[in-house]
Amino acid sequence: MEVATVPAISSLYPSVVAAAEVGGAYLAWIGVHTAAANAYTYFCAPSTLSSVFLTPFVTPAPHCRGLLWAVNTGASGIEAMWVSLGTWLGAKVFVRMWK
Repeated sequence: MEVATVPAISSLYPSVVAAAEVGGAYLAWIGVHTAAANAYTYFCAPSTLSSVFLTPFVTPAPHCRGLLWAVNTGASGIEAMWVSLGTWLGAKVFVRMWK
């Protein structure tokens, strides 16, 4: 038995697939950023009195530098995804308005 498709729904399918791809990348950046931020706090900047004295020695360590890079790059990736989403939605609205 063949299922009848509504033209409006079938025309949205490519947009839904594109949104899922962008959404997956966005969720990946959120995961990287969150995990790195929590790991940085735990390993490189704990909230104890002794950490005040250890921070100058731990901060330049390779694992702390890598975690800090992941935090900053993750934040930039999240920001870029918002710009991408806004551009994509703006293009969809613009194309529909002038069709």
